[in-house]
Amino acid sequence: MSRTWAEGQLNYLLGQGPSGAPIVNGSPGSLMIGHGTNFPQTPHHRSSSCPPYPEPCGYDIINSPAPNNWQLEGALVGGPRTATDNFSNDRSDYVTNEVALDYNAGFQGLLAAFV
Repeated sequence: MSRTWAEGQLNYLLGQGPSGAPIVNGSPGSLMIGHGTNFPQTPHHRSSSCPPYPEPCGYDIINSPAPNNWQLEGALVGGPRTATDNFSNDRSDYVTNEVALDYNAGFQGLLAAFV
């Protein structure tokens, strides 16, 4: 794998790819939460969806289209399902909105390679 290819992948994830960027909420954006001005607001992550204690957290809140109550700075979501780069900012779509350790670990490894 070349450094140029890896850098292109990183730039794409951060919304700055030379050949385009993911489309988040209808505009080019980043797949890393908190990066740039347009990024996923509803990652599939139960505890970040819930309101502060002592308010209850039920499925009505978890399934709400509203942004998460807690922002997961630096977390990478799964990303678009298709080659069209259209990202569905929908918490109930766990495939595209999951913030899982497996690909976040790979993403952190990619970032470490550029340090």
